[in-house]
Amino acid sequence: MTLRDLQFRLRRLVVVVIGTGVVFALLLLMTGLAQQFMREPQTTVDGFGASRWIVRAGSTGAFTSAATIDESIAAELTGTPRADPVITARHSLILEGETVDIVVIGIVPGGLGEPRVRSGAKANGRGRVVADDSAGVAVGERIRIGPQEFTVSGLTTDESLFAGMPLIFMSLDDAQDLLYKGASNVTAVLTDRSPTSLPEGVAALTPAQIVEDARRPLENAISSIDLIRMLLWGVSALIIGGMVFLSAMERRRDFAVMKAAGASTRWLLGGVAIQGALIALASAVLAIGLQALLAPVFPMKVRITGATMVQLPVVAVIVALLAGGGGLRQVARIDPAAAFGGPGA
Repeated sequence: MTLRDLQFRLRRLVVVVIGTGVVFALLLLMTGLAQQFMREPQTTVDGFGASRWIVRAGSTGAFTSAATIDESIAAELTGTPRADPVITARHSLILEGETVDIVVIGIVPGGLGEPRVRSGAKANGRGRVVADDSAGVAVGERIRIGPQEFTVSGLTTDESLFAGMPLIFMSLDDAQDLLYKGASNVTAVLTDRSPTSLPEGVAALTPAQIVEDARRPLENAISSIDLIRMLLWGVSALIIGGMVFLSAMERRRDFAVMKAAGASTRWLLGGVAIQGALIALASAVLAIGLQALLAPVFPMKVRITGATMVQLPVVAVIVALLAGGGGLRQVARIDPAAAFGGPGA
């Protein structure tokens, strides 16, 4: 009977499924953006392969602070076999007349922090850089960062920060020339284990602390996305709940007849609940297809995990059942005597 009712109201059903599917697709995209914002710093920091980040005392992290230390600090650390200076700083480059915000990373070639090159070669010489492919540059291309020109020798993937700013890796000497006019300043020293002692004026931060600090500038953006996600769930609940409620109101006499014929209230409620669940499932399937079409056109990566894909239909059914509570209550309150009334009973 539920399937026959859906068939009878097919036009309305299609409109509801499309509307709810679009809302669910937007919900998936918002979730993917939030997951990307959370995952991006973790992926980037893990790529440096450091056990500890030695930064200036009082600095909250290596990516959000402009505080520097002298690179000679690396030679003063004890208890760690490997200590490599690194520079991290926000900058920009001009690409085809447009300004692209980037994060410059100065590293010791062959040391900690050297990126995994997806295509091309490492930046082992002066005037060469490895760029993330999200920067929109190609291997062999000449780019200008500030007053200096560099050749792109290689490309990486998923090396970005601050909601999609690509990382540009270059030699430590090039970064010092670009940012500090050749001075021996560095942002941090990367070590492969925790030092047994630290020189005065510096502190050792764990990768988890660096990740948390890199996420901090995006906290308001993530909170805003979470609020939008809640509003989208509310909109989807209103659409499905309204459909179920109207269906229950229009079928009051049908339900009264079935109750008078001996059908139990639980059986009738089950039919209405199944209707809401089917709408939710169809909308979730449509949403998964829509987000696959929309995600590539976003200006930054949308990271939608497999777990999110599985959770969407499950949560959608739960929301549909809760939203359809008004319709279910209408069914439960129907008096079998209404089956014997006149029109409008």
